[in-house]
This record gives sequence, structure tokens and C-alpha cells, in this order.
Amino acid sequence: MRRLLLMAVIGSVIIAFALASDAYAGSTCIISEDKASGLVVRINITNRKTYHVRPLINANEVDKSLWYKIVEADVKETDEGAILSNIVKTPNLSPSLGLVAIKTAFLCGADDVVRTDAEDFIRKHPKSPFISKAAECWARTYERQLRWEKAIEVYEDFVKKHPNAKNVGKIRKQVERIKTRFIGKPHWARCCVQRTRIAREVKALTPETRNGAEGEELRSLLSLALEESKGLAGVEREREEIARLLLLLERGGKGALAALERAMLKESGDIAREAAEDLYRYAKKGDAEAIKLAKKGLSAHEDGVRRICAGILMEIKDRSAVPQLIELLADKSVEVRKAAVRALGRIRAKEAQEKLKRIKDKDPDKGVRRAAEIALTRIAKSE
Repeated sequence: MRRLLLMAVIGSVIIAFALASDAYAGSTCIISEDKASGLVVRINITNRKTYHVRPLINANEVDKSLWYKIVEADVKETDEGAILSNIVKTPNLSPSLGLVAIKTAFLCGADDVVRTDAEDFIRKHPKSPFISKAAECWARTYERQLRWEKAIEVYEDFVKKHPNAKNVGKIRKQVERIKTRFIGKPHWARCCVQRTRIAREVKALTPETRNGAEGEELRSLLSLALEESKGLAGVEREREEIARLLLLLERGGKGALAALERAMLKESGDIAREAAEDLYRYAKKGDAEAIKLAKKGLSAHEDGVRRICAGILMEIKDRSAVPQLIELLADKSVEVRKAAVRALGRIRAKEAQEKLKRIKDKDPDKGVRRAAEIALTRIAKSE
């Protein structure tokens, strides 16, 4: 009896799952440029409230003059897939589908369509919870064109007319963000908005074109963007991406060491440490400028840079760096002190023996004390 009951329950679950799957499949609508050119964007709509937009092809390849509205129409199957059988805009388009139409137009770069439809949408559905999203799409068409004043105008006009709309607080924050981060900072703004395209251009450069007009233009853009963004709060990730692109652009070129120096001494986090690690490739070849930069890196504000530069000087056994390495024995960072101790031991710096003995006896970190003991042993053996 129990077995029969269990089988009945399992059967019910399977049937319910199948029905749910069919219901979900029936909620899929697809926009097509036309039957000959194929699909542009797939839109999954569940209960006409939750939606996901996913491009099937690169949005840049879409002919912006060809744009069709989302419609409430029958979907039919063809050899190419499911396409809408009637591609026209219906007058009774629901607000949720209307917003999806606006977002999809934005995705495909149809800025004129977005502006017209968003304005019309807000006018027709003033009480809809989606109007703030429509306003955002409208303003963002200007943002991606770097027309910041127009974007602010759209945002502020919306807030003035709809002060109680959903997400008004978010829109106010975006206006403040534009004013503080982008107005008066054209190179920084361009890099933030177009960084995917700029990254693609940098990676496409050859060793020959890096030092040509194209490479120089990108180099100037990235450098000025970093200068303009100094002191801005909350932009660490964007600055890191731009600094990394500049390093990639300069790698192997005439300005490589200058780019490494700027990243090591003026940036922070991963980008500063990566620049210091990259410096070793030049220093190990005996490049005098690279070795000089490694010494300069011993006073960098980033702990990781000081640690890596101490390691570089240890590997190349540069005795001229001993005085600076001795100063690092008092560094606040445990890892930096340990690196300095190891470097002095590898270089066999006899002049550091007294300081190392003090470190061996009094440093609060066990690892640093052990490193000092090993360093003293190496120095003693060299006598």
C-alpha cells in the first residue's frame, strides 16, 4: 500500500513538472529582424512580470534602422526557430511587456526608439512601478553617448514630475554620481563608458602599431583618464582596469618602465603588485633603470610592492640597496620585514648583522625571527 502511495505521489510530481515546463515554454517570445535575416533578441517572460533579455548575436551587428516592437501575438515554429507571426505594436501592450520592449531596444542600440517609447510609456502609465526603469533607459542612451547634461536633464525632469515613483532615490544617486565622477572629466568618462571597446582595441594592437599613432592615442587617453580620476571615491575597480590596460599597452615598448613606475607608486591593490612583479623581467636582465625603480619601490605605499621589490633586489644581489633594506627591518608589515631580512641574508650584508641580531631576539613575529636566524648563518658562512 505504501509503495502504491509513493508511486502515485511520484507520478503526480512528474505530471506537475511536465505541465510547468510546457507553461514556461509557452511564455517565450522572440523578436526577429525579419524571416530572412534571422533572430535578434530572445525574451523570456514569466507571468509578464519577470523577464530576462539575452542577445543571440552581437548587438553591434544589428541594423539600427530595422526595429520591431514586442507584441502580444501568436508564436509559430519554423525551421529557423520560433518567431513572432505578427510583428506590429498593439495598442493594448501591457506595462511589463512595454518595459521589456524599451529595454530590448536599448540593448540593440536603438536610442531614438528608446527615447520615444520611454517618454510615451511614462506618459501613458504614470502610476506604473516600471516608469523609473523606463526613465533610466532613456537617460542611459545619453550616458553611453557621453552627453551627461542631457542625461541629467532627463533624470531631474523625471524626479520633478514623479517624486514618489519607485527607485527615485536611486535616480538621485545616479545624478550625483554623474556630476561628481564624469562632468569635467572627458577622458575618464569615456574610459568608464567604453572600456570594453577600448580594451578590445588595446589587445588588437601589434608591436608595430603600439608605437604608432593609434597606440599613442590610446596611451594618452588611458593616462589622462587616470589623472582625471585621482581622488574619486568608489572607483578603484575601474581605475585598476584602466591601469592594467595601460600596462598591457606599454609591455615590451619604450614606455614600459614609466608605466610600471606609475602603477607601482601611484596605484594600489592588485595592479600595483602586478606591476612590481612585471618589473622583475627587466631587472633580472641587468637593466639599470629597472634596478633603480626596484629600489624606489622599497618606499612605495603598497606593502606588496615593497615586499616584491625587496625580493627582486635579493634575486639580483644588489649590494647598493643594503641601506634601504636595513631601513625596511622596521617596517610595519610582517611580510615586508621578512622579505628584507631574507634579502640581506642572500646578499651577505655584513653591515646588517647587528640589526639582524636584534630582529632575531625581539621581533614579535616568529617567522621574521626565524628568517633573521637563517640570514645571520649565511652571513657568518661568507666570512
